[in-house]
Amino acid sequence: MANPLDPSLIAALQTQKQQGATPQQAVLNLELACAGHAAGVINPREIGAEVLTLALREVYGEELTALAAAIILHNLGYPVDDIAVALKVNYSGLSALDLGGILLNPNVYPQTGRPELSHALTGAGFSPDETLLAANILYPVQVTVLATQPWQSTGVQVTGTQTTSINYVSGNWYASPGTGNCTGTGDPRLIAKPGYTLPGAPEGALVGRIGGRVFLVGNAASAPQGAAGLLELCINDDLDGRYGMGLKDNRGSLLIKISTSA
Repeated sequence: MANPLDPSLIAALQTQKQQGATPQQAVLNLELACAGHAAGVINPREIGAEVLTLALREVYGEELTALAAAIILHNLGYPVDDIAVALKVNYSGLSALDLGGILLNPNVYPQTGRPELSHALTGAGFSPDETLLAANILYPVQVTVLATQPWQSTGVQVTGTQTTSINYVSGNWYASPGTGNCTGTGDPRLIAKPGYTLPGAPEGALVGRIGGRVFLVGNAASAPQGAAGLLELCINDDLDGRYGMGLKDNRGSLLIKISTSA
């Protein structure tokens, strides 16, 4: 691997800059020179993402933004993990959310899944908590909640320090064949009895639970302030069949969107 301050690499980039080349153009020109077997030219695909970014920063300074560096590295074929490390090392002010947003940019790796991005962020040196906070914001979730099932996991870990919004998207269901369909607001004519998911709230309403704390969602709500843990959702009904068929005579489902903000 070339030394981070390899004189020949720095000189080549400085020449490109003096000729008016942007960072992207400079790297492309070095690639073309290598393809043409020019003597003494360092191949930007072989020196490593971290070293190349350092060299470009040395020559171009603030002109090379973190996003521009990420695009260059992506175009050279460097994987998302390598880009994450290179940016974290060379742009120390980036937060996990900043870096994650850059990696998901349409010109970098927009199709990166949450597990892969989380791996890249922790590999770059961010803590698991920092990574979780960033991933929650970057990856809104849509889940289908069934009327026939008790508490259903959304897979969303609520942190208690962020705002988690839960919103109805589409669908309908009922908690009793005789009441007719409703959305997450439930049927306000029927108030849930003791033994229901959330007594005192409308029957058929969408209800949430975080760490044992149960709350009304309806068609739109935020997780209670300070609540932390796995978010679960359920229809407001007689879960144990104390008053009748319980969940067995229910029908339908709701599509719910869960998004997080700082």
